[in-house]
Amino acid sequence: MPSLIAAYKEKMFIAQAKRSLSIVLNAVSTVRAKAEVENNGEIFISSNTSDITANVIFENMHVVKRCKASDYNCLKGYTIKQDKAKNDGYGNYVQPADLGNFSRAILADGSIIGVSQTKYPEGNCQNYYTTWDKDEDGNYILDSSGNKTNERLVPEVDCGHIFFDVNGLKGPNQFGADAYLIYITPYSYIQSTGAINDVIRNNKLTAQRYDLNGSFKKNRE
Repeated sequence: MPSLIAAYKEKMFIAQAKRSLSIVLNAVSTVRAKAEVENNGEIFISSNTSDITANVIFENMHVVKRCKASDYNCLKGYTIKQDKAKNDGYGNYVQPADLGNFSRAILADGSIIGVSQTKYPEGNCQNYYTTWDKDEDGNYILDSSGNKTNERLVPEVDCGHIFFDVNGLKGPNQFGADAYLIYITPYSYIQSTGAINDVIRNNKLTAQRYDLNGSFKKNRE
């Protein structure tokens, strides 16, 4: 019986994920059509705040509650766990995120959508992220003074970020189960945490069970 319940829940979460992704992409498409533009970079404008970008997207959704970016009292206590155990670079588990830096909305179906505007420095959503050297376990390689080593910029195309939690405040509130993050690109999107495309293609959730207590332990299987 427990296995049947788990299979039913997985099937339900996958169906909800497909629906939420469709809601997000349809809203973005509608904004482009209204603005008479084809490039998402023309609606995810680098100089805008997350709230400004979110406003034009949420206008095309059935919103029942809005939470401005950095309003950490709105949806207080709501966090999303990583899809799998991840090292923060110092041997600790990456803890659940409150995503309060996103401009958020609760929709009529109970789902939560969040929008974050990327401050990309170049045109056509050309952005960069900073990284440093790590060992095979994901720990930063430090110099004799305890500083991270070999800092460098890695290019990526990234107009903005959107996360969605298909059942909102209800659990499990974990990426790859009921929550997903995507990066908006000029003409499409890229799956990020939770791997929504893999979930839809394989008809299987990507979330893994893991314990946040103690020091990070890499799965070497």
